[in-house]
Amino acid sequence: MNQPNPNRTSRGKHWGTQPIAVVVDGTEESLRGVEWAAGEAALHKAGVMLVRPKGSVLRRVPGSVIDADVQRAREIIKAHNPDASIEVRTVGGGVKTGLVPVTLDAHMLVIAAGSEQGKRTRLGAPYAALLAAKAHCPIVVVPRNDLTATHVVVGIDGTESSEDAIAVAFEEAAARGAVLKAVHTWNDFQLTTAIAAEASLAWDEVETGEKVVLSTRLAGWRDKFPEVDVVEVVTKDSPARQLAHQSQSAALLVVGSHGRGPISGLIFRSTSETLMYASRCPLVVVRNGLRKE
Repeated sequence: MNQPNPNRTSRGKHWGTQPIAVVVDGTEESLRGVEWAAGEAALHKAGVMLVRPKGSVLRRVPGSVIDADVQRAREIIKAHNPDASIEVRTVGGGVKTGLVPVTLDAHMLVIAAGSEQGKRTRLGAPYAALLAAKAHCPIVVVPRNDLTATHVVVGIDGTESSEDAIAVAFEEAAARGAVLKAVHTWNDFQLTTAIAAEASLAWDEVETGEKVVLSTRLAGWRDKFPEVDVVEVVTKDSPARQLAHQSQSAALLVVGSHGRGPISGLIFRSTSETLMYASRCPLVVVRNGLRKE
């Protein structure tokens, strides 16, 4: 396994100053998110922002319950890093008015998904999908699973719109000293390239061409992160199904929220929303265009 690079600079000018934000909403699920956020913050030597919702952001939970969980969250964070900086921010309103502004001041925002049986917090997957579409930082959805995997997986569509997700994936793999598995499905090729159908290319030719596309898309990032070992996967499958499968043995799954054109972008948003339920490891959703903000 590769070792983390202590001299690695972050993707943004604020990395090292912006905290890992995590929602604490008075549920046991949200404390699972705190546990993950605390580990992530310790990994990157970052502070933690505890986001305490009130009002319409979540179902009616007594303030005393949330306050007790905020204290528990502090203890969890200090257990990971006694010197961690902790900020508590209370927000009200809906997702757009309450949580989106938080993403301006965070490196990433962490929320907890529901259980495998379909239970979810008020800030579960539907809210995550809405938030990911507007957020100014990556959104992380933490499922109820305790996996011991170490490698990072990133879903790539083969166009420039994957760049933000690729950037986050390489950074996370470098920080962990982990292998990065880059996954690209044949369905993506069919949606983004019409020439194959017009030319009636054989599937083996399509596969060969897509391997070249994927390798080309990764080449620049390999140069920026030479310490990261990359495994390339090109397969005939739907993006959601293949990435859900890959998540079963991954420490982290990174995907984009949209960005393959006006039509295929809708399909990829559906993929990211599906993975908010289906991913067995923490899911990082990166809205296209974040690096330009």
